[in-house]
Amino acid sequence: MKPIIEEIRKKDPSAKILGKIETNLIAIDKRDIKNGEILPGGSSQRKGTYGYILNKKESEVLKRDGLTKNFL
Repeated sequence: MKPIIEEIRKKDPSAKILGKIETNLIAIDKRDIKNGEILPGGSSQRKGTYGYILNKKESEVLKRDGLTKNFL
């Protein structure tokens, strides 16, 4: 990894190099999903809720868009 960082710094000394963070959390934009307005959430960026349990009707919205593969 160190040679890669050195190469980046050589090309652009002002570059900010950050470690990659993997997470099981994803954000979805309900505006891009048909009937997405019935999905829970939509709080401000500074006040999120960790996880939601969807009811059957909300789950169907995700299934119709083929999004269920992204969720547990």
